[in-house]
Amino acid sequence: MEGSGHNNSNAADGQETLVLSSRGSAATDRVINGGGTLEREYAIGCDSPAETLRERMDLCLRYGEVTLGIELKVWRTKKADPLSKGLEQLDGYLARLGQDEGSLVVFDRRDNAPKLEERLKTEIQTTNMGRIITVIRA
Repeated sequence: MEGSGHNNSNAADGQETLVLSSRGSAATDRVINGGGTLEREYAIGCDSPAETLRERMDLCLRYGEVTLGIELKVWRTKKADPLSKGLEQLDGYLARLGQDEGSLVVFDRRDNAPKLEERLKTEIQTTNMGRIITVIRA
């Protein structure tokens, strides 16, 4: 569907990424047309080039004085809930950005996942370093 986000599976490496059409979504269009930016796989200042390859936040949205760090995780069948790993990663990314708040989106792709209506929720979590994270489960 033009103008909407959708998931795209890459069979070669088993990774799933969020793909936005070339037109983007209505929300991202407003940010970008208003002078903001949305960057994917945002490299955050690291100590070494090798670390830079591993340390990339999934999305970084900048609009005026607002910077929003967003980490995306997929919960797969026979795997642990990625919540704690995602919170830990995002905590570090936000520290490097000098931000106290961010968002973590967890896509539940398990075979036995509840219906979307039942699992779709938002909650607030506090990281070990005291950052406030909005967790969106989908």
